[in-house]
Amino acid sequence: MSLVGALPSHVPPFDGFTVEMAEHLLPEHARFELHGGRIVVMSPARVWHTEAQRRIANLLIRQGRIGRIEVGLAIAPGETRVLDVAAFVDEPDEDSAYFQPGEIELAVEVVSPSSRDDDYIDKPALYARLGIAEFWRADRDGSGTVHVAQFRLDPDRRVYVPAGVVPLDELDG
Repeated sequence: MSLVGALPSHVPPFDGFTVEMAEHLLPEHARFELHGGRIVVMSPARVWHTEAQRRIANLLIRQGRIGRIEVGLAIAPGETRVLDVAAFVDEPDEDSAYFQPGEIELAVEVVSPSSRDDDYIDKPALYARLGIAEFWRADRDGSGTVHVAQFRLDPDRRVYVPAGVVPLDELDG
């Protein structure tokens, strides 16, 4: 028997976990991402964060877009991210949790204190490299006002260019 075959089922293979493996190991509805085959369990979001998600998804729906909350983005077998909100190109498969970048036209991140650097630097760079046409970042200022910074993809350079910053109350008004 090989060393891998002798490992207990909860020990990851040498190349890391896949979505299917993680889904079988974790409780149903657990929030997680895969980073290089490692499972990163995500804590529940604060109330203002989920309220911003809901408002943005509803705004997208009112605009005639296909907006959804907590959308899994499949990047590679051991690499996933969970978008706070996404707009789909076409109606998504209701039984799927993870989608290819080409199925997403807008990625939205609501900034969390624990993921500020990811939300400002790493995730926008990743989504641009993946070719997602738009990126919005919602963040709360010191007075509690949520502002939405909007970006459009420069397809030649695969980077986002600023398109404006608007208070969520104005977008949602």
